[in-house]
Amino acid sequence: MRQRHVVGRPYIPAVDGLRAVAVLSVILYHLDHGLLPGGFIGVDIFFVISGFVVTGSMTRDHALNLPAFLAAFYARRFRRIVPALVVCLLGTFLLSTLLVPASWVSTTSTDTGLAAFFGASNFVLVHAAGYFAPRSELNPFTHTWSLAVEEQFYLLFPLLIYPAIHAQNRRIADGCKLLVLALTALSLVHCAMVSVGHPRYAYFMLPSRFWELGVGASINFIDERHRETIIAWLTPLRSALLGLAGIAISMVWAEPVHFPFPWAIPGVFGTGFLIFAVTSDRDLPWLLKPLATRVAVNIGLLSYSLYLWHWPIFTLMRWTCGLGSLTTDIAAVAATFVAAAASYAYVEVPAQQFAGNRLGANRSVVFAGLASITMAAAIAWGVAGLNTTISLTKAMRNYAEWYPESDPVAAGAGPCSVTVTRHGAFHLSIVPTPCPGAAPNPGRMYVLGDSHAISYQHLFENVARERHVDVELMAKGGCPVAGLLQPDEADWPDCQMVRSTHLADVMAEAKPGDAIVLTSLRLAKLFDPNDDENMRQATSAATDHRIVVNAIAFDEAKMLVERLARTGAQIIFELPPPVMAAPVFRCVDVFNRANPDCAGGLTVPRATLLRYRAPIVDAIGQIGEGHANVTVWDPFPVLCPGAICPAMQGEHPLLFDDNHISSYGNSLVTPSFLRVYDAAMATRRSPGTAASL
Repeated sequence: MRQRHVVGRPYIPAVDGLRAVAVLSVILYHLDHGLLPGGFIGVDIFFVISGFVVTGSMTRDHALNLPAFLAAFYARRFRRIVPALVVCLLGTFLLSTLLVPASWVSTTSTDTGLAAFFGASNFVLVHAAGYFAPRSELNPFTHTWSLAVEEQFYLLFPLLIYPAIHAQNRRIADGCKLLVLALTALSLVHCAMVSVGHPRYAYFMLPSRFWELGVGASINFIDERHRETIIAWLTPLRSALLGLAGIAISMVWAEPVHFPFPWAIPGVFGTGFLIFAVTSDRDLPWLLKPLATRVAVNIGLLSYSLYLWHWPIFTLMRWTCGLGSLTTDIAAVAATFVAAAASYAYVEVPAQQFAGNRLGANRSVVFAGLASITMAAAIAWGVAGLNTTISLTKAMRNYAEWYPESDPVAAGAGPCSVTVTRHGAFHLSIVPTPCPGAAPNPGRMYVLGDSHAISYQHLFENVARERHVDVELMAKGGCPVAGLLQPDEADWPDCQMVRSTHLADVMAEAKPGDAIVLTSLRLAKLFDPNDDENMRQATSAATDHRIVVNAIAFDEAKMLVERLARTGAQIIFELPPPVMAAPVFRCVDVFNRANPDCAGGLTVPRATLLRYRAPIVDAIGQIGEGHANVTVWDPFPVLCPGAICPAMQGEHPLLFDDNHISSYGNSLVTPSFLRVYDAAMATRRSPGTAASL
């Protein structure tokens, strides 16, 4: 295999061997967290190596003026990074479009991938789920955050280094080096400060990661005179021992909740000690000789392509056949090495062999790189837009039956239509257009809830059209209203704020003749994608579940109903529909049915679910007692009419995932909801009863 020369100093095979350690640790961690609990430290090792190598590479351009210096630097970076990255991103976009259906789990994937072309994916991810969150494992572009950090580092760092290399005055040169050291120290302090209150920012953003690259860069500032002095008391062997110990500490004991500060510190400085050791003497300390073996060096040469391809391959397997068995794990690693070898041989090496260090040639490389990035991003965006056309998944091929934002499969829609208007992120207005022969409905419907209220969008579009009533759908995913399983104070602060805002609006606007619908997930999920141990509940395990209504949450729900009842509006409580032990949209295709996440199956015994939801049904009945304007609506009998509750009705989905109703399911339950709504609007009930239809 062709060796890559490290410019600015003689080639040091052990540095590539250290890259092998970094990439293998990352691969093992991403394959199975239990194999190497702190394996994510490999990314930090890469940062230190990059800071060292990139700073060293700039020393060969000491004779160039600033424009030529920058052109030469960026041309090298473009040749090194862009070709393999573009190929990987385009391939991943295509495979994702073919194999991954759209869902709440993948909402940020396309944005992350598009931003990755321009070195900005960390800006997307810092506002999404954290790096260690389960949702991140299903985003095939999550790993590009580290490349984004490096690329942002490259934008400014050459301007800091140039005076240190070219200044005629030694004081100016030393001052620039001290500035880099000061920025490194400040970055570490900043990392410590933000790790507590803003862990995602600390993890994903350059200011809290600069110190890791700075440690590597600073090793280049040790001149020969100082190096000899240091070696006199820090021998290569001692440095190697300190380095191996630091990396081992981080790899074995690092805790994700306290990362990058403080657990990145041992690994980062340990890597610095190792680099110092392998660059201090031609004869490696015996502890580090394995780093210079042919196997280690060759893996190190593949490390960039290995890093690029391992995550998309692992993620796409999680979406399809799954990971976790010996067979699938071996297949995933083998596919990673095959893809990386092809990328190295046919993309990396040809790009690196592009000759020329003239200013014009370097500028051409930079312009060509920018143009190819822009063109590739446009192609990727176009491919992602074909998801309903070229996808191999049933959910995307039959989009209208699965997704709430699609056109409803509505019975009796006729010539009437509705207009859906969004007010901010958590409020939809569904307003019927004038319909021939339909009398305007003086009342209005307010729907309060979480993502389950959102999944009923088609139902409420049908209601708006059929009954000519304005519907205000006010919901935020993950923020139930009268959820009964936990008190409001246990929710995230943004849930409390959104819920309070919605309730205040309803209390100010609702009046007699209106309807208030309360729909939320009120059952613990049988399928839990957030289980840290990756355990999945089998269908039969539902018989062991006991839904426990939280006493505080029950009292909060009673007080909520009492407040809402004072408006004079009719209150309609949704009773729990069926839930499954597997996500339907991920388990209906031939290529994903064997996925471990689908082990729970797509059916549950009706008797099991009736027992499972009984405490919630009883609690809602108690909450409605004494309120003549409280009604319950139960979609369960429509969705589960027989002894077995299915997720699919033939080829038609009743549920989208394990607990959200599908668009097709919306069309089935519309008539039953309309009966309840009509009865609630037409009937005056005597105090002390709660109507149920």
